[in-house]
Parts: sequence; structure tokens; C-alpha cells
Amino acid sequence: MVNNKINALGIAYLQKFTQYSPNASAIITSVDSIYGGDSGINYYFEFQLNSYLPEGGKVSITFPSIYISLFTVNSNCYLRADSQVLVGAQAYCSIISSSQLVIVPNGVLLSTSQAYYFTVTNITNPNMDLSSYKFTIQTFYFTDVYSPSVISSSTFSSPILSIITVKQCQLQVNLSIYNAGLPAQYQINIICPASIKQASQLKLYLNWNPQTTSQVCSGDSSILYSTQCNILNEYSQTTKMTYLSIYLRAISAQKLVSITGSITNGNQGTYQLNATINYNGFVYLNATSNQFYISSSTISGNTGSNGGSSSGQAITVKNANYPLNRNYPSIYTFGITNPQVIVSTLQILVPSIITQS
Repeated sequence: MVNNKINALGIAYLQKFTQYSPNASAIITSVDSIYGGDSGINYYFEFQLNSYLPEGGKVSITFPSIYISLFTVNSNCYLRADSQVLVGAQAYCSIISSSQLVIVPNGVLLSTSQAYYFTVTNITNPNMDLSSYKFTIQTFYFTDVYSPSVISSSTFSSPILSIITVKQCQLQVNLSIYNAGLPAQYQINIICPASIKQASQLKLYLNWNPQTTSQVCSGDSSILYSTQCNILNEYSQTTKMTYLSIYLRAISAQKLVSITGSITNGNQGTYQLNATINYNGFVYLNATSNQFYISSSTISGNTGSNGGSSSGQAITVKNANYPLNRNYPSIYTFGITNPQVIVSTLQILVPSIITQS
């Protein structure tokens, strides 16, 4: 002791915590729909603090990775009216990343004996069992939500959802021309047992790599969300899949959807097309079309000596040639019996017995 003062030298030890304090809890009180794949769903949350938050602190909620990005579905969050009254107008909720939102008291001291409520809009339900996926609630010392400023962290359960089986639609595909390599109008008729969501994407998968003669599809304005349709590719591991992409409006169940687009036909052979309808990547409807045959793009035919034609010939000489007298000039009328054939060049070989004038 020197002059009534104590000089002391000691050693202090700081220990890093291996776990955050569970000083905040949350639950999902309800959701607008319990069906997997449903979109535009509101989730309703309740949270409560077990210790006071610093003046510059924040509360964070993180969604499981299985959910579609909150930015992609244009989600928003807001405090429920009664909670907003409790915390004042300066407090707010904000989405800050694809899976995370924060509640900012903005200087208000949140009560430890009071539950607070907020809503997140436009969620798309995953179509799967979520029992192994957890939401996370965290509190932070500062306005920056980085790990070094975490006060507490705990998890809470995802909602229990009913997994929906993808429903089968009826699909009929009709072509204006059935010849290989030629541009054709593809009329796509589809009827589904369930309603189609607004801005859903119809993918008509093609077994060849065609070109569209036009990037515009035609159909009733109540059906097409956009008249633009494109030939696109997607990849499943190393397999490339080509499809016609069309976006649809909201359509009631059992309503006929009829769309026409121009596609260059594939090679000769039998085809049967598959289609899916998805919203934000979630496929909830699919279909398999009728079979149709693409024939060769070359046509030929031989006429009989009597001016008629045998069965199956594509080019015929009509019997109504005038006049029919021998050694008289005559007008010959030729016909194409297959209306599904486009002829760009037609060559007719005339027998040598007939003199051309």
C-alpha cells in the first residue's frame, strides 16, 4: 500500500463463447395455404425477446434454403398493426437478402414480456416435407447483421405442408404441315384438371433442335400472358432439352387453352411431345401429346395412262382435260392430292407420245 492506494498486477482471461445465447424465440402462427407449390402465400410470425436489445440492435429471421428467393417472388414484410402501435412508427421490417429479413426497432426498447407480430408476403410453399428445415431467429448488437455482432440465435419449425402430386393435363398437337424440315403452324390445345396460375410458364419439349419462323405465338388475350414465345434449351446433367416457352395468364380448371406458334419440323419419323407448366420453377402440371408422323419433304407421283391416278399418289392428272379428241391441242389440269404438302418446285415429266406445244 502506497499513499493509501493499492498497486496490483493481475491476469485476466477472455473466453470465446462456442454457442450464442437463446435469448429470442419465434414461431410461425399461421400461413395462408398449407399446400405445397402454392404461391402468393402470406406467412404470419410471432417473436419475443428474453433480454433487452441494445438501442442500435436488430432482430433477424432467416428462411431455410429450400425456399425460393424472397427477391424473386417480390416478398415484403411489415409489422402487424397492433405491434406497430407498440413500437411506434419509426420501427420497421425489411427484407435484406434472398432469405433474410430484419426488424429494426430504430431506438425503441422492445419489451421482454411482450410478443410482437409481423407478416411476410408472396411466399411460394416448397412442395416437400419441411420437418428437417428450420427457420432461424437472431438478435444483433448493431445495425450491421454480421456474425461478430450476434447476441442470440435459435431455430424454430417450418410449417407443415401437404405435398401436392403433379396433375396430368390433356394435350393435343396439330400441325399445318407434316413434312420434314418445313416451317409449320403448331396448334397446341391443352386442358388441365386444375387452375393455371398467373404468369405460369408452359414448356413444350421438342425432340429436335428447330427454329421458330416467328417469335410470336397467337392465342386469345385471356390466355397469353405474353405473345412472345421462344425456342430455349435447358440441361439436365449432360442432356440438353429443347423446348418452346410460352407464358400463360390465370386460367380456370377444365378450360381449353389453344395456342399457335411457328416451328420448323424435325426429321422424318413419329413424334410424341411432353409439356410441363411451372410457376417460379415449381412444376405443378404436365402432359403428353398425341402421336403424329412427319413424312419426307420430297413428293413424287406417276399418273396412269388413262389420266387417272393409283391410290397414294401425290400428283394426279384430272379426267376433265379439254378437249379429249386425239391429235387436238388440249389443256391438262394437274392436282396435288395431299393438302399438307408445300411445293416450292414442281417438275412434271410428260410421256414422249404427247407433243408439247
